[in-house]
Amino acid sequence: MRAPSMRPAKLWRGGRGRRPSLSSRRPSGPASLLQAEDFEALGEAGIWTGHNEESTASRLRAYEDYVRTGRPRQAAMVALGLVLNYILRSSHSVAMGWFQNARRLLEGETAGPEHGHLSATETLFLFERGDLDTGLGRAREIFEIGRRHGDRNLQVLGLTFQGFALVRLGRVREGMPLLDEAMAGALSNGLGPLATGITYCQTLSVCHDLLEYRRALEWSDAIERYWTATGTFCLVGACRAHHVGLLVARGDWSKGEEEARMICAEESFEASHQGLATLEIGEIRRRSGDLAGAEAAFHRAHELGTMPQPGIALVLLAWGKVDAAKSSIADALAEVAGDRLKRARLLPAGVEIALAAGDVETARRAAIELESIATDFGSTGLLAAAECAPGAVAHAGGDSTAAAQRLRSGYQHWLELEAPYEAARARLLLAEALRATGKRSAAALEARAAKSVLERLGAVPEARRAARALEEIEAGA
Repeated sequence: MRAPSMRPAKLWRGGRGRRPSLSSRRPSGPASLLQAEDFEALGEAGIWTGHNEESTASRLRAYEDYVRTGRPRQAAMVALGLVLNYILRSSHSVAMGWFQNARRLLEGETAGPEHGHLSATETLFLFERGDLDTGLGRAREIFEIGRRHGDRNLQVLGLTFQGFALVRLGRVREGMPLLDEAMAGALSNGLGPLATGITYCQTLSVCHDLLEYRRALEWSDAIERYWTATGTFCLVGACRAHHVGLLVARGDWSKGEEEARMICAEESFEASHQGLATLEIGEIRRRSGDLAGAEAAFHRAHELGTMPQPGIALVLLAWGKVDAAKSSIADALAEVAGDRLKRARLLPAGVEIALAAGDVETARRAAIELESIATDFGSTGLLAAAECAPGAVAHAGGDSTAAAQRLRSGYQHWLELEAPYEAARARLLLAEALRATGKRSAAALEARAAKSVLERLGAVPEARRAARALEEIEAGA
């Protein structure tokens, strides 16, 4: 269960995604010679090498042996491992059954680190239900249990969960330092793969929500070097899907699509993770100009339970179906009315579509809302989007001087984040604003830079638009 694009993946990729049997690495001799600890170790190895079925079978055997020999603490820890096994196969009721089993096993035991791991699993369920306040309280308890018992895994998980909850509650300045601290702790020997994987996954998820591509890139590079040096790997489920999104953001579209296709082909991934990967395939195709392929991918993502927006709306816009695009993005925004970060990912498309429809007032309202969200959350990515949106509105309203100022700030933020596609699109719009103010030399400079980047990325429609703009500017039209 690790990213195929990362070097440690070569440990199992001898062929086209085909893995060797886990049983080939079992100790020789009859299975009856293995102890509960051996089966537990096999279960742990299996979950991180993509052998979920064999991992489940080994953990079930370990659980039975621990219960039979009267070791409830060990049995409870194996039961919590089985929670992950069943979540990865989308058997959520079965996973919850094993969680309740672990809880019952620990009820009569004195407080120990096992209770912290039980609470950590419960916290993930709380976050899944959107109960951030309760999850935040549990996260603080988890950290304290870890500190009391000298369990570094629990301490790192406690920091991770606190950071995640605080960011999602809008307290970014409090939450991000905790996530950074947790990631630093994860990049040290002795931490288990589950704690490392959860920490990386939740950090990547937060960076995705905040459009904090630069921070995500830094931690991804750091953890890849760590995994390469130690031979460990901890990417499962949504981690790999978010990693694809990071590849797309930094312009590595071919590698992003390759990894997304591998996720979709692996039966070990549940539908929601495949949906996220399919969504990224649609985004790559849309940016490349393959509108039919993008539309098919977005519809497939929707079938898998992932919101296909703003991709679907932008495809409709590219097809020239402006009214349909406007209705599509309006419906999407209404669907996430109570989630400001999800709205922030949709509002830039809302501005673009409204302006294409000539509805400057709707675009202005969307831009104002985006600015408010960016101010409250304070991430560089949201600020970049919040500079570009009002810049586009100002240009459409005839105030090209103000537009140029906002757009220049926006593309500089995108460059800082190493998001080349967004930066190039902002520069192209900046060129149009500069041209409207009579600054043709500066406009040509920006259009030429945008054209170069867009061509290198393979963003065919936008590259053609940049080429036309540059020709018109140089011709003095």
